[in-house]
Amino acid sequence: MIWEVKFIMEKLDCIIIEDEIPSIEELEYILRECNLNVLASAKDGKNGIELCKKLDPDIAFIDINIPVINGMDAAKEIIKKNPLTFIVFITAYNKFALDAFDIGAFDYILKPFDEKRIEHTVKRIYDEYNRGANEGINKILNKISEEEKILKKIPCEENGKVVLVPTDNIIFCYADTGKTYVKTKDKIYYTRYT
Repeated sequence: MIWEVKFIMEKLDCIIIEDEIPSIEELEYILRECNLNVLASAKDGKNGIELCKKLDPDIAFIDINIPVINGMDAAKEIIKKNPLTFIVFITAYNKFALDAFDIGAFDYILKPFDEKRIEHTVKRIYDEYNRGANEGINKILNKISEEEKILKKIPCEENGKVVLVPTDNIIFCYADTGKTYVKTKDKIYYTRYT
């Protein structure tokens, strides 16, 4: 179940909102095998919404028939807070599929879990995530071109000193835990630029 993920340096984060412990455990195992970082799980919709507010996951795997707040309503609240969160419903009921896609779900997976089906969904999420990242990079590069490449070097930090890194040497930039890094062929630098 290993496949190459291009451009993303780290695993995407996800949470599980599911009230059945065996389903949580099985899904956690499958998602870790699919190159995802499972941050936490909640056994009801209310706690699931709170987890999403607190942890801001890239993906939320949500059962529909859960206590306190049902999965559909929980998904609506999660999307309202962060519309970039990928919502994947995991349920035993196929009758809610149209409603799920109406609210913006990325996918709808029926129980019992099929590892290949989940792997396919996760791969599609990584592809979509990369596509969005590439569009952002292209916008930045186009803006730099429009400004006649005024920016020739980016100030970065290395061992507590400021180093000017030529933009031609930069392979890519990425963010991790609220900080921005610049990757060249040989080194990774921290920069205060976003």
